[in-house]
Amino acid sequence: MAEIDIGVDFGSTELRVAYSPTGEPPRFLTLSGADWPWLLCEPAGRGLLPFSFPSLKSKLGVAETVGAVAPAEVMLRALETVRTRVTRETSGKIRQTVISVPARYVATQRTALTEAASAAGLGEISLMSDSVAAVIGHVGNERTGTFLVYGMGYSGFEVGLVRAVRGRYRVLGYEGANAPGGDTLDEQVLGTWLFTLRQHSALPDAVRQGEPGWLRLRETADRVKRQLAAGGPVLFPMYVSGPDRALQFAVHFEQEPFDAAVRGLTARTLDRVDVMFEQAGISRDTTEEVLLVGGSTRMPRLRTLAAGLGSLVSTRPEVVALGAVRWARQLTGRSSAAYEEQPSPAAPEQAEPMRDATPLATTVLTVPATGVPAEPSDVDKARQLFENGRLDEATQELHKLIAEAQDLLSEIAATRSRLRAENGTAVDELLTLAGSKIDKGQLQEAISLAHMAWAREASRADVFDRMIEIHCEAAMASPGLMTFPRDENWLRCALQHDPSNQRVRALLAERTYVHGTALNRAGRKDEARRALEAALTWNPDHDLAESLLHRLSARG
Repeated sequence: MAEIDIGVDFGSTELRVAYSPTGEPPRFLTLSGADWPWLLCEPAGRGLLPFSFPSLKSKLGVAETVGAVAPAEVMLRALETVRTRVTRETSGKIRQTVISVPARYVATQRTALTEAASAAGLGEISLMSDSVAAVIGHVGNERTGTFLVYGMGYSGFEVGLVRAVRGRYRVLGYEGANAPGGDTLDEQVLGTWLFTLRQHSALPDAVRQGEPGWLRLRETADRVKRQLAAGGPVLFPMYVSGPDRALQFAVHFEQEPFDAAVRGLTARTLDRVDVMFEQAGISRDTTEEVLLVGGSTRMPRLRTLAAGLGSLVSTRPEVVALGAVRWARQLTGRSSAAYEEQPSPAAPEQAEPMRDATPLATTVLTVPATGVPAEPSDVDKARQLFENGRLDEATQELHKLIAEAQDLLSEIAATRSRLRAENGTAVDELLTLAGSKIDKGQLQEAISLAHMAWAREASRADVFDRMIEIHCEAAMASPGLMTFPRDENWLRCALQHDPSNQRVRALLAERTYVHGTALNRAGRKDEARRALEAALTWNPDHDLAESLLHRLSARG
């Protein structure tokens, strides 16, 4: 029986897992989505919002329950799911599990996590800091140098200074806190929205719906934040009736105030970097690379500000889990660790990200309750871009519109097929029909028919496998530059159905690599690099993607 090593990146919004049978390359799985209450809702003591949205990770070992959620029970269930999926996929026995956590994670949290992992049957359990795991995942045992890790995720930030010498690691310094993080901006967007509406005596219905309503509002605020981070003003996608119901109000967020908020938050973390270097007694120019870790580091404004730290490297999302599983391999058979860790810092003050926040600048739109105006159409946006001389962007917008229209037409045709099928078509006939639709290039119809077949016979493994295969066939049927978002969505859909499916991950890597080569041929070098980096997150061993990325990076 094969022996399995596991590395777990314990994030605020998901678990990323790397696992590896002896002598084989790592495989990956992720636990995320609505089935897992990674983000919670509890009353806030102060600030713009009456509720805050802590992560389950921050409450593990600190609170027995948060509302109806018991963090320790959820953690045990998640880690048992990891064990089940890994052993089912490998038919092996788990030998060693390493879980990465923030350096600031306190003793009670570490104990609760270790106990949950042991109870879940994950073998020998060890914890390591996120910063060290990131360095190991990035450089492995092959390089020597000093690396600065700048990490910012949903709940807080961490910077770590790590020295690597041929597979041995020494931590030179840490700084970190519970804020700022992605939740700081989420709550600032949501708090601003609510503050603005209250000034007009308007209260959204979701506010009255308790925790579920607030959690949905937080998700919406997160989408608004991501759109603002990508550039451009954003309308919060919800109109709210006023007290007399005659008017409806909508809140429009401007770009510059949001950028200013990001600058302010980032400056707080950069100050801590200076403190860390001063305490370590070394200068910034001794660092070889700056590794960016965590979803919030993808914000362009933050990356621009962090550029002063040194040579920035965008790590792939699985880098921390990869480092943890590599460390699990090294621990096997050793009597002592091969890295020197500083003592865990004292418990940080549980910062309240919103306590000092002020509302962002907004514009309020009012309309009669009987007629909410539509936002400018895609055609109007494209026309405006064209009139401003931005021809390439106008062309891109129109291509998107054409693709969306084609998808909608396909969905309409699929609905008609579904209605006909519901009058008696058997499941096997539905799958056969889906296959013929792929042959005819009617790809969205094929996907819809496959979903329909599986919904009817969810217990049949052969139907499930064929449904996944149809997703894969459709995604790879006609790869083009403009069809990439559609194809990627189909493959991601398949992966959500079957997270441990290595064929789907391989196809995601291949489809993303093909997209990168197309971008490169079109002269869009920066986008090509990003696509190739994404391909390597799906398959770190994709030689063609790595080779092309190396050539593009060498050219600058």
